[in-house]
Amino acid sequence: MKIRYHEIGDRIAARRKELRFTQEAVTNLTNISINQLSNLENNRSVPTVETILKLSEALKVTPDYFLLGIVKSMDDAPVADIAQKSLLCTDKQKQLVLEFIALLIKENY
Repeated sequence: MKIRYHEIGDRIAARRKELRFTQEAVTNLTNISINQLSNLENNRSVPTVETILKLSEALKVTPDYFLLGIVKSMDDAPVADIAQKSLLCTDKQKQLVLEFIALLIKENY
C-alpha cells in the first residue's frame, strides 16, 4: 500500500466539490486557512495528520479516502468495513467475496 501524495489534494478538492462546499465553508469547519486549503488542493503542500483528520470530519469521509482513495463515506460503515478487510485478502479470496455478493444480490437477501 503506497500513499500517492500528489493525489491527496485532488481527492480533497473533488470531495469538497461533490458536497458543493466552498473553500471558505471548509475553512470555517476545519479552522485552517483558505491559503492552506488552496495549497493542499493544488498539491503545493502535503497535509499533516491533524489536517487530514479535520478535513475528513468536515467532508464526511474517512482519512483512508484522502490518503489511499479507498473509502468514500463514513455514512456507509458496513461498506467501509468490507473495503478495509478486503485489503487483507488474497486475490482468490477477493474473487470469492465478489461471487458471494453477486449470489446475495441474485437471491435478494
